[in-house]
Amino acid sequence: MAISPLAGKPAPKEMLVDLARLEREYFERQPDLGDPNQLVSFGTSGHRGSPLRGTFTEAHILAITQAICDYRWSQATDGPLRVYAESFQGQAHLDAIVNEAQDIVSHALLRE
Repeated sequence: MAISPLAGKPAPKEMLVDLARLEREYFERQPDLGDPNQLVSFGTSGHRGSPLRGTFTEAHILAITQAICDYRWSQATDGPLRVYAESFQGQAHLDAIVNEAQDIVSHALLRE
């Protein structure tokens, strides 16, 4: 595999993401249920998508959380649910990912 000419350099401005837009799209955008690309799907590394493409939004997290709760209930499973996370950028990055994930799932569970 060839090394990218961008390796070790700051990303060019045109490649940067508007984080405010990304967050807004995450909370406000509703997936198009007629578009198979916007439905929840899983691969070997979990669901991959972007709020900017309608492929990873709060609606996806709510659906996944509901499906997990419904399945556990149907199997009479209670007790803690453990979720695995990893980072190749060190413990501080992993801690940030875990904290953000806990906030997102807690928000999903507490929605009315």
